[in-house]
Formats: sequence, structure tokens, C-alpha cells
Amino acid sequence: MNQTSQDKVRDDYSKELTTRFEQFRKWAMDNWPVPDQPLHTADFSASEHEIQLLLGARLHTRLEARAPEDFEPQYLPVTPAPWP
Repeated sequence: MNQTSQDKVRDDYSKELTTRFEQFRKWAMDNWPVPDQPLHTADFSASEHEIQLLLGARLHTRLEARAPEDFEPQYLPVTPAPWP
């Protein structure tokens, strides 16, 4: 399987999973048995976050990892040099 077809398979999978999750969320909200405390979209935010993690790093494992030293330093030295 060439690279382009692998990318297409991954993109199709990502779209399908996202669509199915949205359908599940709608079904769950529409069929919630406690009308006094209805479900809201925010109730699914943690699940949505986890799915996005799966569709990002886990699905695209061939993205090259970068070492921390490839980024800017996390801190800048702010202590002034001593007087000579």
C-alpha cells in the first residue's frame, strides 16, 4: 500500500469515527432517561478530547518526533551577570 493510499485510509477512518461519535452523542442526548437533568454537549468534552488524541498522535504514528532541544528553551535566564 503506497503512502497516498495509507493517508486516505487514515483520513477516511478519522472522518468516520468523528461522524459516528457525533451520531452517538446526539442519540445519547435525545434518549437520556432523566428529563430533569438533560445531557449537554459539554458532558462529552472529555470523550471528544480522547478521540481527538487517538485521531492525532496515535493514528499518525509516522509523523516525525522532535526532540525537546529542537524547540526553544522553556525558560530564559533572567539573573543579571555579576559586576566585574
